[in-house]
Order: sequence, then structure tokens, then C-alpha cells
Amino acid sequence: PPTPPQPAILKKDFVALFTTALAEVKGGELREPPGPRSTPLQRRDLRDNVLPRISSYAVAEKTDGRRCWLFVHPAGFAVFADRNWRFEPHPDGAALAEKLCPRNGCTLIDGELVRVRSTAHGYEKTVYLAFDAIMLDSKQVGREEDLFSRLAALKASVDALYEGAEDRLASLQMPVLCKRMAPARDAVAYAAQLSPKEDDGDGLLAYRDDIRTSDCDGLVLTPTRATYLKANGYKWKPGQLATVDYAIYVGELEKEVRALRQGDAYAKVGGYCSGGAGGKGGLELLLGVRVYRDQLDGVLAAARQTRAKTVVVECAFDARGTGSWIAKGVRLDKSRPNNLGSAWRNLETVAENLELAELAALLAAGTDDGEKGDAAIARTAQHYDDRQRERNLAKKFGGLQVAASGLGDISTMRRLQNFNKAMVMAEAYRIAEGGASVMAGEGEGESAAAPGPPPAVV
Repeated sequence: PPTPPQPAILKKDFVALFTTALAEVKGGELREPPGPRSTPLQRRDLRDNVLPRISSYAVAEKTDGRRCWLFVHPAGFAVFADRNWRFEPHPDGAALAEKLCPRNGCTLIDGELVRVRSTAHGYEKTVYLAFDAIMLDSKQVGREEDLFSRLAALKASVDALYEGAEDRLASLQMPVLCKRMAPARDAVAYAAQLSPKEDDGDGLLAYRDDIRTSDCDGLVLTPTRATYLKANGYKWKPGQLATVDYAIYVGELEKEVRALRQGDAYAKVGGYCSGGAGGKGGLELLLGVRVYRDQLDGVLAAARQTRAKTVVVECAFDARGTGSWIAKGVRLDKSRPNNLGSAWRNLETVAENLELAELAALLAAGTDDGEKGDAAIARTAQHYDDRQRERNLAKKFGGLQVAASGLGDISTMRRLQNFNKAMVMAEAYRIAEGGASVMAGEGEGESAAAPGPPPAVV
């Protein structure tokens, strides 16, 4: 197959493709490839955004892979680009170009590289798991406001790669597969495909279908009635699998490593999030991160590879053990850590402890009534909003005349309430000064004026 162009040319081509395929992208210098992002799911997101519009969401497994975009050129090569604009060729470029570019157009897909096991034969392989399409054979499908339509077109193109193949995973060096998504209402049935991973005590799940079995660390909820770029959804993880991507300073880690004693199990450094200008180098310290000895070599090697002052590490919260954030691995595909808002969201999701069975049941019972929040609260708020408008009308058009027609009653009630407040405050002041109560009965008034310290006024 032809050799892909140099990285500088590839980035220019990628930006041109994104600009052509997506109306919202204006080109220029892009810090990373544009694409939808998922926000950690909280209970208030379910209540306010997802459940009232349940038919507008799809549910899918969350695979903890390396996100990248796949560019297939009709000349016979295919290239991955990650979020840091690092490029690497796909080993089956010629085969992909033949099937995914039949009319000599370009194809651009969003997905992630995932390690899977063959369900039928048990061997392992790295696959590209696609979950959305931006351009298919130069057709700008990313502009369509229908996720399932985009996925159907993508699946039809991908299925052409395996015509007559008995084992899809064995037919290519790096197979391209489509992630299966289902309407969010079918979450209970979809969750039945997920099971606790064998020999894993961290709460990791396993997804299984006829082709592959792969690790799964949660669910993703994606809007179905939005263009590719506006399909920002939510990601759910069990509390024990929640992670935050922190930046750590390499110099600080090297200093801690030099100070390690023989019995020390880890080095502890600051975990930084992207924040305001007041933070250190544009970063703000949030908490401490433990880097255990089995991760130290990998973190330092990544630092030497990038030659950067900081590296981004994915950290998990050890809720059952030390109560600390522990580095799991280096994120070479990211140049910046999570921002403070995202970090706090992850911390809150740990505390909320939303379990898979509860989430699936809530999704299956979605109201789809379009109202945000609790319907009763919304109706109550509307009631008082209407009364406020009536009060304003009463004030504008003469009060009593409007009130007589059924409007403006709230104005009269408000005036009466203010009168009562004034009387109570005056009475309290009078009693505090040792005087007699005007509002009390005859016998009560005499006792109120009796000698002794005045009663306390709360």
C-alpha cells in the first residue's frame, strides 16, 4: 500500500476534512481533533436531561480504549490520529480503502483502539471499535441529526469488509468493528450483556457478543437527535472505577523517587487539573496522587518520550482501601488533564454511588415528557409564575377592578401579609421594651405587663 504522507501534511488534511464535513468547524489551528465529549453522569443529569427525553438517547458499553480518528484515503492507505495529533498507519489500509471508499471518496470515522478476545476462539487481538461516522466515501454524514442513521451507514460500509469471512477478527490484522448501540429504554436488556469480569475484584465488567468479549467499565448515553459534533453525552462508571486524569510534574516525581527508601511502596506527588490563570503554569493543584513502584518506570519513560514538564496520568480512587487517588497509567493521547469542573464531577459520582441495576431501571422507566426536573416542582413553579403575572396586571390596571374579574388576588394577599408582618414586628418590639401586648386578650395583657424581665424575642 502507498506510504501515508508526513505528519504535517496529514494534520493539514485532517483539518481540511473536519472543516468540510462539519459546519461548526471553521478550520485554522485545532489543538485536538474536534469531536463530542462525554460528561460523568450524575443523578441530576438523569432527572433533568436524560429521563425527560429518554427516546432521544442511546445506550452503549463504555470501553476503556485509546480514542482516535481513522482516516481512510482512496489511494490505498489508512491513518489513525489521536487527540495529540499523533499519527500511525493502519496495517490494512489497502483493504479498508477498497471497501470504505468505493467511489474514490475519503472516509473519516471516530472510535477507539481496544483489546478484545474472540468469543468463539478465545484469542486476543487489538481492534478499532467505531462509534460514529463523520464522512463516508466523501458523504458528509456527520451533519445528519440522526445517530442511528449514521451508525447504519457506517455498519453497512464495515460489513463489506467481511463478506464471506467466517471469523471477522482473523480476516484483518487490525479489524474494524462497530459498537452496538441500543435505545436507552432498552437499557435493562442491554445491561444483561454485561457481567462482572472473572477474577477481577475492582468491579470491572465484561461485554460479550457473538464476535468479541471485551472489558467494559461502564455505560455511555449518547444523544440520537444531534449532529456528530453536538452529540455530547454522559458516561457512567461504577463508583470504584471512577477515574480522573491529573497532570503531575515530572521534576517533582523524580525528586520523590530519589527520596524513596527501600520499604516505600509509592511516591506521592501533586495532582493538577487545568484551571484558571492563578494556578501553577495554568494548572491548579487539587490533591495528592500516589504513584506505586509498578507505575514509576512507565511514567518516567513517558516523560522522557514527550520531553514535557508534566505528564497526564489516569488515576483511580481507592475507596475501599487507602482512600487515595492512585495512578493507573500514563495518557500519552492527552496533553492536558481534566479541568476542575470535570474532576469535581467525578468526585461527586463516587459519592452518589449509582449502581448498574438502578441506572438501567431508571432508564427503562424514563418519562419522555419533555419536562426538566420533577414535574410537580415544574407545575408549582408555573403556578406561582402565573400568580406573579396576575399581581403585576393588578398593579398596572388599578388593582381592585382587575381583582374583581378574578385576577390580582395575589396582590391583595401580599398587602395583607405585609400588614400582618408589620403588626407582629410592632408587637414584638413593644413586649421587648416591657410594654403591654396590644394583640393579647384582656387577661393576657395584664400578665404581659407584670413585673419581671421581658420575654426573649426570637
